[in-house]
Amino acid sequence: EAKSPDYWQRIVVSQCFSQRAGSVEGKNIAELASIAKKSPADFLIDFLAEESVSPNAFFHSMSEENMVRIYQKDWVMVGSDSGARGFSGILARGKPHPRVFGTFPRFISQMVNRKKLLSLAQAVQKATSLCAEHFHIKDRGKLAVGYYADLVLFDPETIQDRASFDAPFNSPYGIEMVLVNGQIAAMNGEITGRLPGKVLEFK
Repeated sequence: EAKSPDYWQRIVVSQCFSQRAGSVEGKNIAELASIAKKSPADFLIDFLAEESVSPNAFFHSMSEENMVRIYQKDWVMVGSDSGARGFSGILARGKPHPRVFGTFPRFISQMVNRKKLLSLAQAVQKATSLCAEHFHIKDRGKLAVGYYADLVLFDPETIQDRASFDAPFNSPYGIEMVLVNGQIAAMNGEITGRLPGKVLEFK
């Protein structure tokens, strides 16, 4: 049983692998149930039963106030649980969560520039060295001799996420260059085509 009147509105289909993908992606369960003239629960059960591969969805259930408070803890890192995505091909299908391309620009623009709750150094540490240290990823996460040159050159004054639920593939503002293992992987919003990355193993 739904706990609140907008319960079904907060469950949104982000990717569907059947032929009806275009008609359901980006819509919430309440909206789709209304179109199908079914109750939300009945629609969801039928929808899942009819799909040969499980669809993806995201859920509007987090508290922005809680996130802001948690981010300020020294031991809290920043990351995203999004899968791999791209601007073309099979990785550009569906309507994924805006966090795919917006997590880190949004974190810096909100916590450093707008809310002024973290310094730029603190924000960068939470997204780089703190993560590398916690997950025991050697020789990454810092600018240091002998470390891999994985770098993001960005303007701290203009960095801003542009991805939205309606347009999740919008790239952010303010990122000038991305280097992976010392090679330029992206510059001025364009992918260079170089693939210098490598799989990292957790040991």
